[in-house]
Amino acid sequence: MIAEMVGTASFIFWGATAWVCITILVILALPILGYAVGRYRPLHRALDWAHWQLYGPLAGWRKTSVWVLLSAENIGLLLLHPIQGWRAWQHRHDPPPPLSPAVRIPDRTATKEN
Repeated sequence: MIAEMVGTASFIFWGATAWVCITILVILALPILGYAVGRYRPLHRALDWAHWQLYGPLAGWRKTSVWVLLSAENIGLLLLHPIQGWRAWQHRHDPPPPLSPAVRIPDRTATKEN
């Protein structure tokens, strides 16, 4: 009976010690992982890729992934910065500026009479 209690206490002690060690290792590993992700910037790279895809024809999975990434970017902008996001989404409906008059090219073959 006492041996079982000692065994159980030992198991609880070593189990708790293991959880403490795992917790300490996770706490130490999180800043390193955050630094690595911050240096690699996977979201920034994915958004750069999506913006560059708009210059060519889109079809299939490329079109789907571009739409997902750019939609997530727009929704994130609207959620994190609602005023700036709203202003970015507003469109001006000004009429196009009037065209300038046609360029006049003087006729060099015409002779000037003095």
